[in-house]
Amino acid sequence: MMSVTAKLIFTASYSFVLIGSVGMVLFSTRFPFAMNNWELELAKERLCGLNGHQVWRYSWAAIIMGTVGQIVGTWVS
Repeated sequence: MMSVTAKLIFTASYSFVLIGSVGMVLFSTRFPFAMNNWELELAKERLCGLNGHQVWRYSWAAIIMGTVGQIVGTWVS
């Protein structure tokens, strides 16, 4: 039986991974071959006022935080 705390951690971390994944899909459709910082910053406003580099950085941060949350949720349960 999973505790309520573990369920909350799993739900929150899954949400982070999902948000990060959606951000990466949006990033890849806007900048399919972007490799340099200047290419990533070509568009000033793409998603909530963020340029391409920020969308990429925050998406990865959300995915990593969600993954760590999944590990913590496993330890708690």
